[in-house]
Amino acid sequence: MLYAKYFDKVYGCWLGKCICGNIGAPFEGMKQELSVRFTESMVKEMLPNDDLDLQVLFLDVVEKYGPEFTSDQLADVFYRNCPYAPGEYAYFKKNYECGIHPPLSGSFNNEVYRNGMGCTIRSEIWACLAPGDPVRAVEFCKRDGVLDHCGDGLYGEMFMAALESLAFAESDVLSLIAQAKEFVPEESRLRALIDDTVRWAAEEASFRAVRERIVAHYGSAEATSVYQNIGFILRGLLRGSDDLLLSTIEVCNCGFDTDCTCATFGAIKGILAGARKLNEGYDFSGANYKLGVTAKPRSGLVYDLSEEVAELGAKLNGMEGAPKKYIPDAFEEAEKIRFRVEYEGDDPSVSFEKKGKATLYADNAAPEPVHLRFSCSGPLRLNVSEADVPANGSMALQIEAEVEKSADAMPRNNLVDVHFGEGKLFRFGFCGAARYEVYGPFWKNNVEVPALLEKQSYWDYFPAKDLSEQMDKIRFYHTNCLARDVPMEEALSEKYFLGTISPCGDTVTLEEHLFFDGQAYYWLRSRFLSPCAHKCGLQAGHDSEFELYLNGQKLVGCTEPFRYTPENSHRFGIEIPEGENEIIVKIKKAGSCTHFSFDFLEEGACSNHITDFLIKK
Repeated sequence: MLYAKYFDKVYGCWLGKCICGNIGAPFEGMKQELSVRFTESMVKEMLPNDDLDLQVLFLDVVEKYGPEFTSDQLADVFYRNCPYAPGEYAYFKKNYECGIHPPLSGSFNNEVYRNGMGCTIRSEIWACLAPGDPVRAVEFCKRDGVLDHCGDGLYGEMFMAALESLAFAESDVLSLIAQAKEFVPEESRLRALIDDTVRWAAEEASFRAVRERIVAHYGSAEATSVYQNIGFILRGLLRGSDDLLLSTIEVCNCGFDTDCTCATFGAIKGILAGARKLNEGYDFSGANYKLGVTAKPRSGLVYDLSEEVAELGAKLNGMEGAPKKYIPDAFEEAEKIRFRVEYEGDDPSVSFEKKGKATLYADNAAPEPVHLRFSCSGPLRLNVSEADVPANGSMALQIEAEVEKSADAMPRNNLVDVHFGEGKLFRFGFCGAARYEVYGPFWKNNVEVPALLEKQSYWDYFPAKDLSEQMDKIRFYHTNCLARDVPMEEALSEKYFLGTISPCGDTVTLEEHLFFDGQAYYWLRSRFLSPCAHKCGLQAGHDSEFELYLNGQKLVGCTEPFRYTPENSHRFGIEIPEGENEIIVKIKKAGSCTHFSFDFLEEGACSNHITDFLIKK
């Protein structure tokens, strides 16, 4: 591909990304069908957009390290330079603080957000750096997506990166979709969505009808889910208007994660059309962008960003004719030794009763052996202190970490430092498992039947107007029960103590630990040490009635059932004193699966989780 054509498509990609994402941004998260009409004010003032933020950070990584960049290098710049932390971003950053590296950083503690759009929206940089080479584009994007996603969340980025890469070389949308979906596992739900959306777009005449079928078969209450949102993007590509802005409005009017759907749709249309054609209908030549991350772009102009991306892409692909403004002549040499960690059972936790187990893999490309020394933080004890990696060889070392028997508290972050070379180190860790004392179950019959007289039937205590009503009451009595409310002081007494549980992640699933089959209240108690006073926020996840108390003060509660997410309830302005603190939770087990979790946050919405607390034994 000639550089002029390549640059035109790269520039078109980022124009579409920024301008169309700006159209959708104000409506992000609105799950109903919208009736937005285009106005020029939508593209006059550019808004910060996380769809672009991380890609600018990752551009710097590839400029520095070249095509051999690693997931850890992306993770480090993400962690250090992204100040906000919605959903999966927060769990990635929390995991990374615990020393949990990609790919597990994207799956551990991330059951709800793993299939979100958060990495699908980062596909453009990898497509632009691998034009017409979907295999390479997908390989690049996989190193990115596993930071904070897995499963269909990751496959969504792979699919879009492949499609966008292919769009540099051909323009038939059906062909692009057919080729790109081959990078999505055939048995996945995302693959089924892609096939169904293509079929529905051919069968249905209206945008609305296709939207309704996507939502009915693949919709999620989670606004950022890849399923409905990728469906909306595909519908726009297959049947949308040729006009960039009007077709973007059609995608926007599907609702849900509109900044993401519009931005990705616009990027694909921009690659297909090229900037020159986009600018024939609209003058986007002075388009700019804004960032919400800590970065130093060469300017705020989309043109300059495109030129920088294209210069790097030309270098990676041996393309002649590119300007030499931004990219160094040589990339930094990769470390001769590389590490990765795999945890037994994908469980990176350690508790007072359970060892943390992992395998450390070290690959040494140097012509001399490398000596490793191990040290760890807090009350952790390792089964190894030293090891040697052979020259031009590899090593797999079994690591076991356990909490010292004498320790009465354990950090959330239990870090292991692997020292090598002159002052260099690799760091990984074990997450301190949460710890709860459990009390209960507290339940009662719906009707309390007293001691019966001789030959008396207990059916007498179920009066009803007819047999049908009486049978309803009696069968409920036989097969169900009610949760019984008791005062906190009584509930937390020794006679109701069931034991201590230590879930490996943040979420307690009651049925994994409790065996009474029926409605009941349970009380959970957890103690922690705070090294300093905090003024912070709290978020709680729950799918049933609950109350949460901090040091005896009720902070949050709810009497209604919810779809579980880690952030169903919030409270800000909480003051946590230095020293020992106590969390008490009353929770109702009502159905077949009951979840609960909580996290303390830095003050403010979409803020980082606080991880410096110590879990008391």
